[in-house]
Amino acid sequence: LENGHLITRAASGHNTGSLSIWNLSDGNHHTIEYPARQQSRFTLSENGRWLYGQYVVPDTNSAEILVWDLQQLSSDMAPDRVLTFEIDAASYSAVISPDQKWLAVATGWPGYHVFLYDLTKESLLPIELTAYKQEFAGIHGTYLRFSADSRWLTFGHHQVDTIPMLWDLDSENPVASGQKLDCYGGNLLGTSQDGRWLVTSNRQGATCLWDMSDPGQSLDPIFLYDQQGAAEQIAFSPDNQWLAVASEGKQVSIWQLTADNIHLSYLSLSQIELRNLTFGMDSQLLYTYSFGQLNAWPLNLGDWLGVACQIAGRNLTQQEWYRYFDTEPYRQTCP
Repeated sequence: LENGHLITRAASGHNTGSLSIWNLSDGNHHTIEYPARQQSRFTLSENGRWLYGQYVVPDTNSAEILVWDLQQLSSDMAPDRVLTFEIDAASYSAVISPDQKWLAVATGWPGYHVFLYDLTKESLLPIELTAYKQEFAGIHGTYLRFSADSRWLTFGHHQVDTIPMLWDLDSENPVASGQKLDCYGGNLLGTSQDGRWLVTSNRQGATCLWDMSDPGQSLDPIFLYDQQGAAEQIAFSPDNQWLAVASEGKQVSIWQLTADNIHLSYLSLSQIELRNLTFGMDSQLLYTYSFGQLNAWPLNLGDWLGVACQIAGRNLTQQEWYRYFDTEPYRQTCP
């Protein structure tokens, strides 16, 4: 089950396999035959339009990617695109951008390269983006990601603290737009829905926030303090106002990205063995899950005041007020 589609796979002959795809929203069904080769795997794009299969060609140093346009399938179900790579066959990965325009392919030998294909054009001439010239521990430790708005493409390696590479695909020359997100090394953890914010973190716990709103400016990271250990999970709120980061130290840190000073908007929550974190659709609550326990954390100050009043059951006395708010005149805050 992938992106609203049910996909089943079976062998249909000695040298062929068949792939059946059902669109669960309208019931449309396609069956595609493909050459049965070693290490083949299939991925469906987010909107269900593009299906691409990745193959290793036996007894060669070649890899292939076959691409089908499910909206315009030919009568013989032949792939619309066939991409061949004369490289180390096991060393590549592929991903399609959220806007369905770009197919990016990362290869891992010799060195690391990213090939960019424009799926809206009939002729697929690749744009070659050189990432790293050195060799690492294999392509399986790499990540290749588009931002949510499909503008930015990032590439890096999880197994070593390489500096992530970034390209601006909206620029006139994507190759020349390449730059490094250098913040004590680190890996890309994610991007906000509007594509403005990127987060990187290394294994030593250095977590950095990058503002991509002005691509012409020098990219200087905002270092996010108060992290206890390396960041393991992040979540951006749907309205792009909040960032939550879960660290190895079992701490969840929250920043308000619209604050005049992001550092001063910091909030820390203790969470034992965090399994997952996500924001509600209205961006008013942060949900954390661990060991069968689901917690909902309000992000609005007024909601926190309501919870505090409910727990205390009364207003603060004047003595209690001046202990915590010595510069503020006394007032009753609970109904």
